Parts: sequence; structure tokens; C-alpha cells
Amino acid sequence: MLLVTLLVTLAAPARAQADPFSELGIPASSPYEDPALKAAKAAKAAPKPVHPLEAVLESRLAADLEDILAARAGLSEVLDYAKTRPQAFPPAPVTRAELFDEWRDEAGLAWARAADLMLALDAQAARYAEAPRLSTPRGRGAAFTALALSFAARARFLRAFALYGENDPLLKALFDAEGPALGLPAGAFTALTARMTGDAGAKAAGLARAARQAFGKGPRPQGPVFQRAERALDEDLKALPAEPPKRFSLTEAAEAAGPVWGMPAVFAPAPSEAADRPVPAFLPPPLTDAVTVSSQVAYARDVARRWFRLDASSAPAVLSRQDARAFAEALRPGDVLLARRWSAGAPGQGGWWGAAALYAGSDAARRAEFGDDSLSAELRVLAPGTVQTSTSTPPEDLPTVFEAGPGGVVLTTLARFAAAESVAALRPRLEPEAKAAAVRGAAGLLGRPYDPAQRPGGTALSEGELVARAYQGALALAEEPAAGPRAPSPGGLAAAFDAAFGTPRQAFDFVAGFVPGAEAEDRRMTLERFRALTREPKWILRTPKENAP
Repeated sequence: MLLVTLLVTLAAPARAQADPFSELGIPASSPYEDPALKAAKAAKAAPKPVHPLEAVLESRLAADLEDILAARAGLSEVLDYAKTRPQAFPPAPVTRAELFDEWRDEAGLAWARAADLMLALDAQAARYAEAPRLSTPRGRGAAFTALALSFAARARFLRAFALYGENDPLLKALFDAEGPALGLPAGAFTALTARMTGDAGAKAAGLARAARQAFGKGPRPQGPVFQRAERALDEDLKALPAEPPKRFSLTEAAEAAGPVWGMPAVFAPAPSEAADRPVPAFLPPPLTDAVTVSSQVAYARDVARRWFRLDASSAPAVLSRQDARAFAEALRPGDVLLARRWSAGAPGQGGWWGAAALYAGSDAARRAEFGDDSLSAELRVLAPGTVQTSTSTPPEDLPTVFEAGPGGVVLTTLARFAAAESVAALRPRLEPEAKAAAVRGAAGLLGRPYDPAQRPGGTALSEGELVARAYQGALALAEEPAAGPRAPSPGGLAAAFDAAFGTPRQAFDFVAGFVPGAEAEDRRMTLERFRALTREPKWILRTPKENAP
């Protein structure tokens, strides 16, 4: 009997948590206390969850506004280019049986660049479309400024560019054709024009003006970037025909200025470098004190999912530090690095790959590749950041990568460059002397400003032009025509490799890479996978929103 009593006592921990007065029939609360009312008061007093956009607004608004302004400037360049090509872009109505190939190519490439820029703006609109849900007037005003500017820049461009389609039906058909490289569906030009111009565009512009006037009087962020964005927004809205709204609704204004395509809205900032993801050291706590068969099964399930990391993270996926280290071990000085990040590259640069860099290697790697330490000695003068202070530093944490980006041409670590959803490396088919000269040339370009517009030949450099300048003609990296000559893009470098693969024109060999996917899977990239990714569309577009034509 004593043994049975002991077993019952040990097997019933849940009853120890029960109300001791309930078995005596004594109520746990006074009759006048309504449990539902108490629950409602508790819910009202509880802190409300912060909207994902509000949580990162301060940290990413300035960079996003810079991207929006760069895309806006790119659209203006396309319009300027079209004015210099009246044969391809007739300023008055024409009737012609066909387009000459030269004019078709000029018009098609210019539209592709413009469409890429507008998709970049559409992605920003998707991120800031929920501006009305932010909790403070300052936050709502700042977010709506980014949203309205992304709309106004597209609407102003299309109002001018759509005239070319009206003047020449052949051009309109060309613009409406499917764009596989961008992921653009057939009929996109007509859908964008109908949404951004005409009655729909005038209504959206009127709502945006009303919101701008409302927020212009309240608190808002300061700083040169936000001020430039406000001036650009005022300029664009002034240039658009607008229908004054009968009544103002911020929600309605945000919907009118929102994205045409429902692209994924990434709120969380991208990690700055590859991160360790160790197996959790502690087991998750039980969800309940009650010991039942179902609760123990659920607990075992949670333990297994946590231990084997089966649940996808809500943050952007990056290469683990182990992946970055394995990647570093496969590289040699002079290799060309490619990366795919969440911003999909600078606005207007086509192709699935969005970043490119040149790998300089460590002291030991340069000694093994070139036979001595002479290049390392030169780099200590040209790029003091390459000096190794410790031989125990992991290879992914050494300053070994020359990259052009918003901060200009910099020397960074592989762990930072590889903070991406996918990376790959190509090895030029050149002698070691040419590779050493390229590393030396990249070091001489440190500190140059960044040019997201890919204008070749200037002081400022884009990602691909850094590689081209470093190799100084030793590699045949052709310029890319797109509303004028453009420096090679990261996607263009990969596409050139894919097109020349297996021919005498092949200038690179594939080295290594890692593909997106769950951390538990093997992420090592094959040559076939690299070529397949290179042909993937740059943008992932969902079905157009219901309010889009």
C-alpha cells in the first residue's frame, strides 16, 4: 500500500500545481470578478508586438533611400539615352513594317535596364507598403516617404517612356514580351503603364500628395539622405498629374503607391558576415508542467527539431563559418568571387549574381602560388590592411578580398563577402604573373568611389569593373550595352563563362561554391549547379496584386 501511494505521488506533478481550494468547492475569485473581463484587461495591458519594419526602420532606412535614389537616377539616364536614339525611340507616331535589328537591340536593352530598375523599386515598395501599421507618426512618415518615392519615380518615368510605345506599336510589343533574365512576365509593360499612369496613376499621385502634406508638418528623420529623398519626392509628385482625394486615408494611399508584384518583403537586416551556428547546448524547456503521454511526445519532437535544426529561421540565411572556411581552402590568389545577396545586386545590373570581387589570398597562399613573398611585401605598402598580425587567425577572417560597394573599393574578409545566400569562385586561365599583377592592380584601386550605374572608364568603379581594371585587359571582359555602354556586371561575368564553356573562348574554370538551402544539407555547388543558377531570373515575382491590371 505504501509503494502504491508513493508511485501515485510521483506520477502526479500536475496536481501539485492545482488550486488547493477547488476540491473544497471554494471559488478562486469573487462572484463580481468576470474572468473574461480580466483577460481582456490583461491583453490590453500587455505590450503590443513591434512590427518587423518598425524594428529595423532606423537601421536600414538610409541605405534603402540611397538605393531608391540610385534607381531613380538610372531611370532618368534611360530617358536621356532614348532621346539620343530617335530611330529606335520615335518622338512622333510612326508606321513601319518591322524594326531593324540594331534598333530592336537598342530599344530592348534599354527597356530591360529600365524594367530592372523598376523591379528594384517595386521590391522597396513591397518592404514599405505597411507604413500605416507603424506605431509612431515619425515612423509612418519616414516609411511612407520611401514608399511614395518608389512609386513616384516609376510613375514619372513611365509617363514619359510610355509615349514611345504609343508612337510605335512594334516597340510596345517588344516591351510587352516576356523577360526571362529578369523574371518579367509577358504584358508587364502594359500592366505597369496602366497602374502608374492614366486615371489610376492620377488617383495614386493625389493620395501620395495628400500624405506628403500631412507628414511634411510632423516629426521626421533628419540627415542629408532623407532630405534628398524628400526633395526628389516633391519634384516627382509635382511632375505628375494628380486627382485630389475627396477624403484622405493613409491606408488607401499606401495601397495605391504599393508594389505591382508581391515580391517577398525582407525586413531583417542582412548579416554582416558568416556566423557560427553551433548545436544548441541546452534543451528547450517543457511547455507545460503536466506529465502526459501527449506532452512528452510533443517535448521529444521539439527536442529533435532543435537538435537537428529542422526549423527554418526567419532571418536571411547565410553561409556558416564552416562553409566559409571550406570555401577559403579551395581558393587561390587571383580568383574572381561571385555572390548572390538579398538586394539582388545594384539596381540595373542584370543577372542572378549581384556581387563580384577579387581574391588576394593570405601570405602563405601568395607564397605557394607565386613562389616568394615579394607580392606580400608590395601589398604591405599598397594595402597595409593585408598585414597579418597573427598566424592563428582563421583564413575566412583574414583581409583577403578586394570588393567595390557602396563604401567604395575596400579590402574585406572572406567571412564578410560570403555573408550571402550563395557564393562561387572562377579561376582565370592565366599565368601566375598575370594573377599577381591583378592582385597588385586591385590594391592600387583601394579607396576609389563606387559607381552603381556601371559607367565605364571613370574614377568610380562598379563591382565588375574592379575585376576588369585589376586584370588590365589580360581577361576579355566585354562591356555590356544597356542604354549606353556599361562596365561588366557580376551576372555578366557568370553569363560569359556559361556561354563560352567548352569552347576556345573559355577564360575561366569553375573552382567551388555553395548553394542556398537548409544548413543540414550539403551546400557544395557543382559546375552544373553554377551554370543553372547563372541562367535563373534575377527577380522572383509572384502573381500581380488584385488592384493591378
